[in-house]
Amino acid sequence: MIELDHIEESYPFQHLRWVDEGRIIDTDKGKKCLKFWPDEHMLQAQITWREELTKQTGVLTDRMIQTSNGEKAISTGAGWITLHDMVEDLYPVWNHPNKIGAFLGHYITMPYRYTMSSGSLPLNDENISLDRERLVQSLPVRSVSYKLVDKLKKEALTRLERVASFLKRHELTDTPNEVVSIYTLAQAKLVHGELFWENNEKKSTSPYKVLRRCLGEWENRGDSLYLLLNGLNRTFPLNKDRGTLLLAHIVYPYEMIKFINRLMQETDITPSQEKAQLNDLVTEWDTNKRICETMVDWLQDVREKVVQ
Repeated sequence: MIELDHIEESYPFQHLRWVDEGRIIDTDKGKKCLKFWPDEHMLQAQITWREELTKQTGVLTDRMIQTSNGEKAISTGAGWITLHDMVEDLYPVWNHPNKIGAFLGHYITMPYRYTMSSGSLPLNDENISLDRERLVQSLPVRSVSYKLVDKLKKEALTRLERVASFLKRHELTDTPNEVVSIYTLAQAKLVHGELFWENNEKKSTSPYKVLRRCLGEWENRGDSLYLLLNGLNRTFPLNKDRGTLLLAHIVYPYEMIKFINRLMQETDITPSQEKAQLNDLVTEWDTNKRICETMVDWLQDVREKVVQ
């Protein structure tokens, strides 16, 4: 564990004390978040990515605070430590669908130069075939809800075939680029009335999976996806292949694949845990179904306007 004395020696702060030991410190210049980086390549990739995100979007982000010597990190025996401004006020994302959509469009065009084994495989015939086999050979669910799961598994196989058809019919090639994951839109913070983006993810994934998660969170709030998609379309045009690829990623049964993988890996899962996972599956399944319907209508409207 790094000592406060070491931080105080390295940064231009005074009166340091732990608010949450190892994570948050209070200083004479406000609260700061502490992050640990065991991999120097990941650290450098994150520094570059955050700097570029602010440059390309004009949105402030939690960049690495410079040390007294102008460095972006301090070395420890086990890795590197960085400090970041801590912002607690949430940005009212739900009141600004166009702005958030436009920001997401910029965000997903910012490639991350450090790729982990995130499991984010591109949509192609080979990976569709692997997931089809995984679903067909998966173990039966042990709970009384096995009939529901079997029903959803059959629908998941149908969804896989729809995606395969999308790719073949439109001759689509999924993007190999990966971006920094987004866990929640609550990463949008408020500083002096402006959007401040907090990066608390180190993993990378497909830009379309980032959008899929964000659209799901937006849909569950009950706000208009149309307005969010309009904003996204300003910076990440969806009227051609991109829109069809996004739709393919929404249709792809990632939630069922995740559910099946968990059941096969967690051999000592309790009935209550299994029920909770099943509830999560059904919730995400229903959400993606609604998003798909909205997305199809939105794409049709946009393409009709283009024709006109």
